[in-house]
Amino acid sequence: SVFCNAGGLASVLGMVNCDVWCALAAACPDGREPAVQALVEVGMNHRSRSVRFTAFDLLGEQAKAAAVEQPALAAECVLRLRRVSGGACTIMHVCGVLEDVAAKVEGETATLSAMALIEDLSHGDQFVRERSVEALSTIASTDSVDKQLRESIVEALTQAFEASGRYIEKHLIDALIGLIDSLDLRLLDRIVDRLALALNDSRTVVYIGSLAPLEKIASHGAVPGHLRKRIVEQLAEALGGAHAEFFELTLGALQTIANVKHLEPCVRQLIVEKLRQALETGGAEIRGGSAMTLGGIALLPALDAQTRERIVDDLARALKHDGSDSVRASSVVALGRLGRSDAMGAGGGERIAFRLARALNDPSEQVHNHAAQALKSMPRPMSTPASRESRSNGTDRLSFRAS
Repeated sequence: SVFCNAGGLASVLGMVNCDVWCALAAACPDGREPAVQALVEVGMNHRSRSVRFTAFDLLGEQAKAAAVEQPALAAECVLRLRRVSGGACTIMHVCGVLEDVAAKVEGETATLSAMALIEDLSHGDQFVRERSVEALSTIASTDSVDKQLRESIVEALTQAFEASGRYIEKHLIDALIGLIDSLDLRLLDRIVDRLALALNDSRTVVYIGSLAPLEKIASHGAVPGHLRKRIVEQLAEALGGAHAEFFELTLGALQTIANVKHLEPCVRQLIVEKLRQALETGGAEIRGGSAMTLGGIALLPALDAQTRERIVDDLARALKHDGSDSVRASSVVALGRLGRSDAMGAGGGERIAFRLARALNDPSEQVHNHAAQALKSMPRPMSTPASRESRSNGTDRLSFRAS
């Protein structure tokens, strides 16, 4: 205790080993005590990395303790942390200290800490950049953070994202999506523009890196309908673009957006129209994938009955006229799922069953087998004039249910 409070023994402290120094530091919980200042002075330049890191922690504690009553001292502590130099591990540790300070105090001390972290967004080391992004997003997510400081952080993250080159830096976009409730429309527009640019990039890794963020943004409840429509337009355009081989990922993104619970009906309608076009004009793989995706969207309770019937008609048309065996088979599978669901309403399953029955005569064994399997799992149809006529003609297409 006596040793700890003797600030003039700093030269002696420099000679003690790491464990003794840390024990002395632990005995001084109040960041404003002179002994702590002596420990910090020596510890920041100590030969042991663990001592240096503990000294940074103490400096952070000193800043938090002085933030209210001695803001000038707190500011000096933060500035000293900003001036720390060293390798990536050292700077990352300082980032953690600054994050703790900014998240737990208010006013100038918090602002100075956040500004220091914003400077590290352009650090030469990727791990330091990622750590600063993590720290800034944590600060901006804190309930007590000043509104203006949160806006400054979001703006800085957006600028860093825009300036990050052609590759999508996942840590940056994930942080921005995590703060999407704090983004105004202007910033959202800029982020979507940047992602749309990447969506048209010739390199596969850039294209794939932009898909998930666009999907997450369009699926978020805070995003306005017109921005969702823009994203859907971009994804639909990419479906037949330079990266058409990744159609499954693109279709998956469109279906995820369509599944959003409170999605604007006009956006869901746009997705359906784009997929109907792809079913008609895309390559064979895209037509098949579009058939499956349309079938999945048609199962959504939120979809209106008229649009659902149009989808069924499109699938039935593809089943009858498409020249690709795989597309016809995909149409059969999609129709089969619809026929087994309650989405079609009364009599809807039977109408689909009669359309599937025609596929039993398809020249493709794949299509025939899918149709037979789908029909086996369909609800048994009620007796109707059409079914009675079919049986009277000796062509009971549904008799295979008994086999």
